Amino acid sequence: MAFTAGKSKEIEGKSNDWLLDQSLMQSMQDRFCHANNVYMVCLNAQNGVVTKAYGTKEELEYVYSKAGRERHVSLLDKMTGHSIESVVEEPLDTDSIKMSGVAIHVSGETIAVWIVIGIMDNSTEDIPDYMMRTSPERYYKSLEFLESLSKQIFAVKMEEVLAQEAFNKSRESETQMKEQLHRNEAMTSILKMLESENSFTKIVDDILKDACEYLGISAGALLRENQEQKTVDMICEYAGGGREPQMAKEQGVPKEELPFLMESRI
Repeated sequence: MAFTAGKSKEIEGKSNDWLLDQSLMQSMQDRFCHANNVYMVCLNAQNGVVTKAYGTKEELEYVYSKAGRERHVSLLDKMTGHSIESVVEEPLDTDSIKMSGVAIHVSGETIAVWIVIGIMDNSTEDIPDYMMRTSPERYYKSLEFLESLSKQIFAVKMEEVLAQEAFNKSRESETQMKEQLHRNEAMTSILKMLESENSFTKIVDDILKDACEYLGISAGALLRENQEQKTVDMICEYAGGGREPQMAKEQGVPKEELPFLMESRI
């Protein structure tokens, strides 16, 4: 089963494990087994077991006695990676049981393999009565249906992920546009203030207020450095959010008390 949808750069950099919804796959597997009289488990190279094998303890013991776990691993290895095979049958020591792997490919990579085991109803061997049985024709039809069903499920899953990603990008783009608009409005307002005929003090007060509000900070100040005295005076202040003004206290402050004004020393 091959599925090659266009993936974004973000998704391409990730492992395809994000497509494996274990709860959904477990539910699908159990219903499929019940309807088609087969035994299944889903495996992948990264996590090993993706779903819990279908069947009672007694049924699984019989299955593993005929198609042991080493055969499961062998079949998984054959189909893992970039194999183009969608359905591979594993030869067993008996004709009464058929074992096949149905691969799920995404962009040429096998992300999981359904292991499907069927007990043939035309068997002449002594098979426990509690085992489910199917015919060879029905078994192979089941494999075809499983391949088609899996393809549809993973196609929908991929579409959901891509749609969510597109929605997130749209929201991010909208946020960026709002931020850019807000920034442009702030810059336009500041430029208009600079061109006004108000006093220098009024212009600086208004610009400082707008800049602090744009940046989302509650206080700001414009400082003037006195080179000869090596001191600093606060000549303009914005104090929002109920903060107490500090302008009267911040006059003639020694530069060494303001590290951000000191020249770097080697």
